[in-house]
Amino acid sequence: MTQMKGRTGLAGVAMAAVLVLAFQAMGSRGAAPPPVTAATVDLERVFVALTELAAEQTHLQELGANMDTENDAKQAELKRMDEELAILEVGTARYDELERQYIQKSIEYQAWIEFMRRQIDREKALVLEKVYNSVKQAVRDMAAQHGYDIVYLNDSLKPLQRGSEASIQQQISARRMLYTNPALDITEDLIQRMNNAYAAGG
Repeated sequence: MTQMKGRTGLAGVAMAAVLVLAFQAMGSRGAAPPPVTAATVDLERVFVALTELAAEQTHLQELGANMDTENDAKQAELKRMDEELAILEVGTARYDELERQYIQKSIEYQAWIEFMRRQIDREKALVLEKVYNSVKQAVRDMAAQHGYDIVYLNDSLKPLQRGSEASIQQQISARRMLYTNPALDITEDLIQRMNNAYAAGG
């Protein structure tokens, strides 16, 4: 009888151990994931306030000014040729030669205009890409430093632009954020960090 009770006791202990292990396994499988630390950034405000972007835009303005100067010179040359053609007798050797030069210069001028337009567009695109990549790197550094798991682009701040029903629907569909707690916003910290880094040479 005593032996039976001993066996029953051991069996109970073994069963209890099995149950504990089972509950532990269930708990590990069903455990909630760790909380996520998030932050938000107003990208439009960042772009407006960045020293780096302002410097790049100054460079673009210089390119535009140089283009305007060259454009004025080319237009002045075409105007001079046109005025000379107006006083020359049609059919003379000088008229025919100048007309040929004028047509050639006009074709070259139109090609130059198109080339410069494409170059300016390309430069603008490169500037935006460069600054956007700088923002992403700065955000990545801040996330590593402060433990942010996710940094959202806060598009809930900008009001909808009035327009047609289709336009409003398109704007709403493009939005990803309805509301964020202002306490999560790191925009000013990001701007200060990037401007300080730019002032220090990178």
